[in-house]
Amino acid sequence: MHNFLGFNFSFSLRKCGILMLFFLNISSVFSQTTIPPSKVILDSIVLADTSKKSLLQKLIQPIKFRENRTLREKERVYDFLKQLTDDETLWIDSATVDAIAGDLVEMAQEISANTSTGSELSNQIQQAISLLDTKAPKSKIDSIQAQLENVLQGLMDAANKEAIASSSTIAAKLAALKAIQYSCGSPLLDTIQGVIVQDTLMISYQHCLQAKAKVFAWQSPPVGDAYQSYNFNYLTDLILHGYEIEGNGTNANSAQLNSLLKSGIINRALNSKNKVSLAVFSNSSAKTHQFLTNSAAQETLLKSLESLMSTYKLTGITIRFETLSGSDRNSFTAFVTRLRSYLSSKVDGFQLTVSVPAIRINASIAAANAYDFSSLTSKVDYFLVQTNKLNVPEATVAFSPSPLYDNPKVNRGSIEKTIGFYSNGKIPVNQLIVTVGYEGIIWKVPSFIDYPKTSSGGRLLDFSDVQSQYVQNSDPLTISGFDPEQVSPYFNIQIGDSFYQLWYEDGRSLYAKYLWVLENSLGGVAISDLGKDEGSTELWDALGAAMIEVDSVVVSEKNITPLPKEEIGFWGYLDRFQEDLEWASINDVYITNSIYGNESYCEYKLLNPILADTVLVKEPYFLKLVGKGILSLDSASSYALSRKDLILMDAGVTDNWSQVKDYDIFKNPYDNFLDDDIQCACMTNRWNIYAHGFKIVSYILFGVLLLLVSFIFFMVMRVGDDWAWRGILTTLGVVLTIFFFISSVFTLFLNGNITVFGVGSEAVAFWFLVFILLFGIFIGVIFSRIQNKRKYKKKDLP
Repeated sequence: MHNFLGFNFSFSLRKCGILMLFFLNISSVFSQTTIPPSKVILDSIVLADTSKKSLLQKLIQPIKFRENRTLREKERVYDFLKQLTDDETLWIDSATVDAIAGDLVEMAQEISANTSTGSELSNQIQQAISLLDTKAPKSKIDSIQAQLENVLQGLMDAANKEAIASSSTIAAKLAALKAIQYSCGSPLLDTIQGVIVQDTLMISYQHCLQAKAKVFAWQSPPVGDAYQSYNFNYLTDLILHGYEIEGNGTNANSAQLNSLLKSGIINRALNSKNKVSLAVFSNSSAKTHQFLTNSAAQETLLKSLESLMSTYKLTGITIRFETLSGSDRNSFTAFVTRLRSYLSSKVDGFQLTVSVPAIRINASIAAANAYDFSSLTSKVDYFLVQTNKLNVPEATVAFSPSPLYDNPKVNRGSIEKTIGFYSNGKIPVNQLIVTVGYEGIIWKVPSFIDYPKTSSGGRLLDFSDVQSQYVQNSDPLTISGFDPEQVSPYFNIQIGDSFYQLWYEDGRSLYAKYLWVLENSLGGVAISDLGKDEGSTELWDALGAAMIEVDSVVVSEKNITPLPKEEIGFWGYLDRFQEDLEWASINDVYITNSIYGNESYCEYKLLNPILADTVLVKEPYFLKLVGKGILSLDSASSYALSRKDLILMDAGVTDNWSQVKDYDIFKNPYDNFLDDDIQCACMTNRWNIYAHGFKIVSYILFGVLLLLVSFIFFMVMRVGDDWAWRGILTTLGVVLTIFFFISSVFTLFLNGNITVFGVGSEAVAFWFLVFILLFGIFIGVIFSRIQNKRKYKKKDLP
């Protein structure tokens, strides 16, 4: 067993090491104590996660195993393993079953994340089996191969669902944003003129993009023309990095700052109504201390900042002192107070932000305590938390640069832990800004177990480099994955006998982190590495889908005198009823101009059902309403809307009798067309009104009939057949019965939920109703004649 494990397998064999274990269990060289299959109690196995590393995990090192495994997928694998143990193909104990089940699930997820096809999966299984074909009969091997392919493919399909759902949600939200394109206040926005609201007010308004919270972005020199591909409409603030202070308050990098200020990026940001701030930073604790204890140096800085802000129309300052000492705590507070007071009087709408460290290790707490938050929160608008640096290249443990959730078993920081620290009586949550980065870190690692320790530090990779070197690389020795605890993607890479692990951010991870910020009511987000994506739209799409919404801004309004409504009158309603019955009799009511395409028909079953949220977010009328700011994508699950409701809401129609189309009885029924979706929606609403009205009439008639029949029966029993009113009341009963029958048929005919005939059916015409009516009259006449014959029959009287 040990010699067998010592072989240097190919990478694909390592990926399929789990399959080898099946056959190793068959072989007598397997050294562990086995128990008969009849004694393997699968139900007793704990499905919860375990921190122990199994033998199987060591066999397939190139695959990184996570702990949060899906219970349902594990149970599915247990069913398969139980079959193998029952027919004595495998002789394994419960610990091995647990390892195999968990690793099968993980293997499927890894293969799925690496976009392996079914044929690649089959090839990998076959390769593993071909090397072990002496361990069991060929028929048994073929059977296991087929079953494993089925199990793993099913698990791969399940693993893909979450990623597909996330992509679909982002795409649906972006559709509404791209229909608008511009931020509120942009001169490029279209104005919708002359919209009448509640009959007494006429308004003109604009649809525009509005951030749900603050969205900061850091820009460092050199910028070149990279900013031309930025979507400034998704930002609220641009921070130019920056002014590096010397101990005397002067700028240590004037040339770089000037190139940034004159690059054209400021004008682009201002045209999109962004606030533009200048970062004042220091990476030297000595220079920081010298500056904070020198009043003249601070005066020099304030004068320089006033000049720069006036020249380049800047409206904010961001302070970023990387190595602030606890001994400078009071001096820093005094400087911030002075800066705030001075620039607030010089710059309209002045905004001050301060960058603070993330809680990465215990030393980070000491660095955070260098800030007197009780005094600063009233002077600082926002605190930019450097959560993009929860892991850095200098670290010797490989994990995400920005893990979202905490893991108490691992000594690492997280966004959750950092925000928890600062919000615990230090900074109000609405002043906290979570920072994310567009850079990844790659380390050389000894293995792919969780949090592998490295002998040396890692190196940074821009998002664009990650895409070109790994995401778009089909090398089978490069395995991708997504850690749900850290909410970050990663790559496990094998080059020869060396292993590497890369952690980075992508659209899926950033989208989830942005949503977490909103769900926790934080002040917003900041992007530390603007431009590192080099024109890729993936990260911008994630930002827009999560942080931006469509808003409506009223440009002008005017009171108006409402026009008198046209009175339809009784005969008008009766005429409209007859027209709507004619439309209802057509099998296919064609719509000339529909948003749903050229081959669109007015069908009750399509317009009236309430739409599930997964269907709703793809509806064109819903997306139009989101674009108008009337509805929100984020609230889709809370709406109870039908397609008919969306059509009328988009058109602003509240009167179902206002949108009508006359039916031409002299035309072929299939040559009568509705003009648009609005006429269809209004007509189906009128069908509902008719059906409801006839239902009420039917109930009333039935009640009256019941009372009348009871009364006649009572009087006949009391007075006898010669009761004088019997004939009249019986005739009245016949008439009421006919009307009840007619009303009931109309109720069913106009109820779209009835599919046998009527508006909900495919091909039952109005004339069918006429036939039923005549049949009802015929039955009534026969009934009346029988009654009269009985009344006037001959009697032999004495």
